[in-house]
Amino acid sequence: MLDNFDGVKVVKGNSFVDHRGELKKTIIGDIMLSVSEILNVTSSKNVLRGMHFQEPPNAVSKLVQCTQGEILDVILDLRKSSETYLKSGSIQLTEKDDISLFIPEGFAHGYLVLSDSAKVIYLQSGKYNSESDFSINPESINFKWPIKNFLVSEKDKNAVSLSNYSTKFE
Repeated sequence: MLDNFDGVKVVKGNSFVDHRGELKKTIIGDIMLSVSEILNVTSSKNVLRGMHFQEPPNAVSKLVQCTQGEILDVILDLRKSSETYLKSGSIQLTEKDDISLFIPEGFAHGYLVLSDSAKVIYLQSGKYNSESDFSINPESINFKWPIKNFLVSEKDKNAVSLSNYSTKFE
């Protein structure tokens, strides 16, 4: 699980269901004090998005929630001083659960769509900065993806391998 990654939090929310539909509520005030961007992403089965992050001084934290379908959410610790430096972890997020994943600065993040399609919403603490935007090739990290033939963007396919990446996170 993700308990051993300092700063990473699985945030339990609440769902309210009645004849009109469902409302999911997650309180993040003590975890993520500011939100600059909201991303709403729809992806098809076997799409792998990641491993993305922004380097300092424009690093961002993220709160991730799957609102439709099912994903395998994966993190990679890039903080040199961390006990889990270069280690990865994962959690399944689905439309049926009441959890979100908080990922602090210093982690690469990605996810694999397990269902026919999935919608993922993330809140980011800072704005997108193209000069600080970075990706690590997801096939180069020490993580056993449950499928081999995933669909990945050219950007992610051509991203630097983890062994060739020099972190800027302390």
